[in-house]
Amino acid sequence: MDGAVDAARPARVHQGRADVAAQPDAGAPRSSARPRNLSGQPRDFPLPARHGQYRRPGVDLLHRARAGVASVVRLLRRCVHEADGDVQRRRPHRGGGMPRHRRGDVCAESRARERPGALRVKSLILAIAVVVNLNVGAELAQPAAMAQGGASSVPTHWLAPTRQAGADQRVRPEPAAPSRVLVMPFENVKREGRIFWLGEGAAVLLTDDLLARGVNAITRRERQQAFERLQVPPVATLTNATVIRIGQIVGAAQVVVGDLQIENDTLVLHTRSIALDTGKVQVDVAERGPLSDLFATVDRIAVRLAPAGAVPSADVVRQQPSLAAFENFIKGLLAETPFTAIEYLNAALKLQPTFDRARLALWDVYDEQGDHEEALAVVAQVPADSPYARRARFLVGLSQLYLKKYDDAYSTFKALADAQATPTALNNLGIIQLRRSATPQTGLPTYYFTKAADLDPDDPDYVFNLGYAYWLDRDTQAAIYWLREAVRRNPADGDAHFVLGTALAAAGNGVEAAREKELAKRLSATYEEREKRPGGDAVPKGLERLKDETELPHARRLETKVTSSLDSARRQFEQENDRVAVDELNRALYLSPYLGDAHLLLGRIHLRNGRLRDAIDAFKIALWSAETVDAHIALGEAYRQAKEFDAARVEVQRALALDPASPEAKQLLARLDAR
Repeated sequence: MDGAVDAARPARVHQGRADVAAQPDAGAPRSSARPRNLSGQPRDFPLPARHGQYRRPGVDLLHRARAGVASVVRLLRRCVHEADGDVQRRRPHRGGGMPRHRRGDVCAESRARERPGALRVKSLILAIAVVVNLNVGAELAQPAAMAQGGASSVPTHWLAPTRQAGADQRVRPEPAAPSRVLVMPFENVKREGRIFWLGEGAAVLLTDDLLARGVNAITRRERQQAFERLQVPPVATLTNATVIRIGQIVGAAQVVVGDLQIENDTLVLHTRSIALDTGKVQVDVAERGPLSDLFATVDRIAVRLAPAGAVPSADVVRQQPSLAAFENFIKGLLAETPFTAIEYLNAALKLQPTFDRARLALWDVYDEQGDHEEALAVVAQVPADSPYARRARFLVGLSQLYLKKYDDAYSTFKALADAQATPTALNNLGIIQLRRSATPQTGLPTYYFTKAADLDPDDPDYVFNLGYAYWLDRDTQAAIYWLREAVRRNPADGDAHFVLGTALAAAGNGVEAAREKELAKRLSATYEEREKRPGGDAVPKGLERLKDETELPHARRLETKVTSSLDSARRQFEQENDRVAVDELNRALYLSPYLGDAHLLLGRIHLRNGRLRDAIDAFKIALWSAETVDAHIALGEAYRQAKEFDAARVEVQRALALDPASPEAKQLLARLDAR
């Protein structure tokens, strides 16, 4: 979960020692098994109405007459990622994120060209401006970008249903959500090794101070999950596109960036709060003070960022550690090996035994190594009156579950759910019941999975667990219903497609079952290998999905909005409601600017309305996002109508190279030959 830091070589030399010089511390009933009685239907999340008349976020700048594709790409791809070979790939049998340790050499982004903090913020604002369609005319050089996969094309019956809108309908804004603030690690301007830990440390402290003042700040755990989701190393310097994307994943409305340096033994922190929807700097503040007054210096910044009159909570003030303990804690989070991390975190606890946050971090290290006995022992020491008590009890339950102490784990998660019913606690109760002998008196697995899906209907994992539990319970029709809902929420879920295919086969629907299993094999090589072994058609055991208490529901809602808008745009295009279709495509492109299918459909709308140059630009961007036969044919047709016959012929040849049997490409080639 936690990763290496962009530190200078002197910092690495001292990573293995915890002898940090610092001042001493100053002291239930069964639910109905019928699908029609269970909730969890997919829903739409329309975007709020934007100011201005018929604005086209993220599209006008890309397609206006004087905006070349190359310049837009340069603007979106501001900073340099070096060769992706430097980034450690995901290991096939581990979790979805990069491993916590052994990432000391992952410095691809940190080797990018150094730039002053002001230029860094300016380029970030310009990148945001492109996405939200501010009329920015600057072009920035040095292209290279974070790769972002486009959404795959899936059958429409897998997507969440959307209402059909007429040409004169307006999208109603969804209820305003609490504004979330993402604090990114501060940039170490001079790359000083002795303060390499302060970039992360300042971000952690500022987040804590904002949370204490009632600001809906995004925790470090959520930020790290976003890093893992994008498969980027958690180093100090990230590209603007990556910062924007991380903000989108965690649902942030504002992003706080900053830089720090030491000037004449004085720590200087420069912080800026930027609105992601407009790209405007809302707060620009610089504070300075001695390093020994780090907490006070960061607190003054929090006062400027937080609403007027907000005061920190007593719990946070009581839990504030000594500077020495905090330094060891941050170095433990950033350590490159488990041994070093454990050494630093134990040093922090030795300096301040009440620093419970260090115990939670130790649990992460032990859990990563599979040492669940040590993980359980360390986190069980967190007292009940600690601000981290609930998180500690949740981790206790996870360790008990890993150790197969199911009765103890059930008691732990049941107490948590009784105190506050959360989807993660209820889901894990369902998994415990799935793995032990459940009874109606203690609650069946389907009961707990249903309650979890009711609380968070957007999470495909809860819905999958529900369908999987019904399959194990031999309720085929209920399993089919909920597994369909799982693939509706996540069309790329190979396990869901395979179990659904097996359930459909058991229900006598052989054609659809074969299609689902074939798709499962394409999505996961595991099922392709299983098919070659005897009994490979059987549903594997252990597919149920355990959940951590920290989740990213905003990311799933973002993906739901993208697929929903694209599906609606396709329907409106078929009905020739071009303006409504463009509105839907604008929403999809605002959330996912590199969505090739959206650019392809937008180009077809332009082509149908005679805007040939706009259509050509849209098709070029579609091909840049994802090369497909359809995009080459569409671009070739646009060139033909524009009487650029040589260019049209080139596109046809490229389409035939991808698919020599394409009838559409052959027809276009015949039209070109007959002119």
